[in-house]
Amino acid sequence: VKFMPTEETLYHQRLPIQLAQSSRRLVLLVSGMGQEPRLEFSSSLLEFGPILPHSSGDEQEISLRNPAAFPIEVYSLEFDQQYLDEEKILRLMKGYDEQNTLLLPPRSPGDGLPFELLDFYQEYKKKEEETAGPGDADRAATQDEQGAQDGEKEESPGLAPELQDYITPQPSVPPAPSTRADPESAPHVEPSPEEEQLDPDGENQEATIVGVGELEITPVSASIARHLGIDLSPEGKAARNRRGIAIVVHGAPLSGKTSTAVTMAKTYGAAMLTIDGV
Repeated sequence: VKFMPTEETLYHQRLPIQLAQSSRRLVLLVSGMGQEPRLEFSSSLLEFGPILPHSSGDEQEISLRNPAAFPIEVYSLEFDQQYLDEEKILRLMKGYDEQNTLLLPPRSPGDGLPFELLDFYQEYKKKEEETAGPGDADRAATQDEQGAQDGEKEESPGLAPELQDYITPQPSVPPAPSTRADPESAPHVEPSPEEEQLDPDGENQEATIVGVGELEITPVSASIARHLGIDLSPEGKAARNRRGIAIVVHGAPLSGKTSTAVTMAKTYGAAMLTIDGV
């Protein structure tokens, strides 16, 4: 259940849950409190006296106070290099919702992105350098810088600082959809092993779809699973599969409970516990 409030107020909602192949419905009562970040300046007005042109200028200090009960991260869209670098990485990620919001584990103010996303970006850059020539790499780097500057201008035309609550999911702009040629007119080309790892949108997230009901392993889902203490590795999945089930055999006296339990234990190689033995 994901709770994303739009204002600072108390929310109450009844969440009905329909069971498949059942006429019963479960109702989950959900409540939550939204909190908005607040900042206070020591002065709401800064007045500068007369200053000569081409002089060294003048400076004034202003204090910023956080009256909220949680930390708030303050950064500049134009001059914060960490923000610009993280935007490049987040534009490559999948998992944005209809509000263009990407859900990530909470982080403390000043901390970077989860290492799963950083490792994926390093691998992405390495593969780009291996497949592209020196000239292509220089042009790609130039295009990345221009794209970051363009996105920066679109998001904040002025110099006002952006405020971000560290427990709020990191918003960003989703990757632009790729363009494809008409499949009927395009020649048939066998994909290379590297191209087989690309998803339908051309993004190589090294995702692994295990099956129906299983989680698609991407850098984002891997970071969330690590935060929740879920092991998505093959060893972790095998450990979960080994947990098995417990079968209780009960019935009237002299109905064959013990013999049935012994037979099942021998057949499946399971341990058998009896009430008398416990």
